[in-house]
Amino acid sequence: MTECAVTVIMPVYKTKSTLKRAVESIVAQTMENWELIMVDDCSPDDSGEFADKLAENDSRITVIHKPKNEGLAMARNTAFDNASGEYVTFIDSDDWLEPDTLRKVYDKAKLNDADVAVYGYSQDEQGENGETVPGITVLPTEKILKNADEVMNYIPVMDREKVFAYTTNKMYKRQFLLDCGVRAVHVKLIEDILFNIDVFGYVQRVCLIPESFYHYMKYSTQTLTSVYIPEYFDIINTRYKKMKALYEKNNMYTGDIRSGCANVHLKHVATVFERSCSKESGKSFKDRVNEAKEVLSHPYTQEAIQYCKAVTKQEKLINKVICSKNATLCAMFGSALYFAKNKMTGLFDKIK
Repeated sequence: MTECAVTVIMPVYKTKSTLKRAVESIVAQTMENWELIMVDDCSPDDSGEFADKLAENDSRITVIHKPKNEGLAMARNTAFDNASGEYVTFIDSDDWLEPDTLRKVYDKAKLNDADVAVYGYSQDEQGENGETVPGITVLPTEKILKNADEVMNYIPVMDREKVFAYTTNKMYKRQFLLDCGVRAVHVKLIEDILFNIDVFGYVQRVCLIPESFYHYMKYSTQTLTSVYIPEYFDIINTRYKKMKALYEKNNMYTGDIRSGCANVHLKHVATVFERSCSKESGKSFKDRVNEAKEVLSHPYTQEAIQYCKAVTKQEKLINKVICSKNATLCAMFGSALYFAKNKMTGLFDKIK
């Protein structure tokens, strides 16, 4: 081991009520050779001061206070610039880790000389009385990817298994990130996926660990994918464009890779229809049908319809609806998704 095996990076912004559990989950790690860097992103509450208090009795914890708010990406970059660990990992200040996370993931990454280790996570919920209610667990298939071609070919599988997009279910070799020069960039909603697309363009070795270590907390005030974001369609098109460019750069945008990208894009298109059902959108059913017509006519949607090839039951359902090119049906499907995700939590995700 190096002097510090793992640097844990934790941006802090208006999360005083959850910060203690997040920090305690790091302090409770069975590995002792870590450092935690918290970055107070000029939080308007006293989260920064509370972070200082939590750091008082542990020399492994550092708190950096930014003079102005610059967002998640810049906070992560600030922490990374001050990191000393052989590997780095990210945690949000309202989430938490299993006690053996750092030890198990680090050991596996070291054993396989991995540039990136990928592992599972759980989407927990807050109960009516504030208790944690276990939710859906997402696990990657166990696998060791030993060269760039294997990595490129396997990205669609990771994306389908919902373990590619996030940074919080990964451990990155710090020197590798320094060598490839990739930095987090401030982009609404998809900062993690854009970072990973850039990073995986350089990755040579990956180990995937089929265990759930990270706990993502959904609080009662959140509606996850159902929140209305006016520019969401533009966001998913940016995601699709970046993924496509990554594969075209490596002359691999064909066959199963192309169909895998198409399947994922159509899943996000379905989410466009779902989000528009939110009261915040102010859209009538007629408005949503007209929006669906525009979405269905977009070149990226048309391309995804042409190349999609469903593998899972969920993909077959989504693809069948969108490939019908029926705007009214798509708007109705959006209504069904919105109801399922808000009134029957987790039901749709259980359709594999």
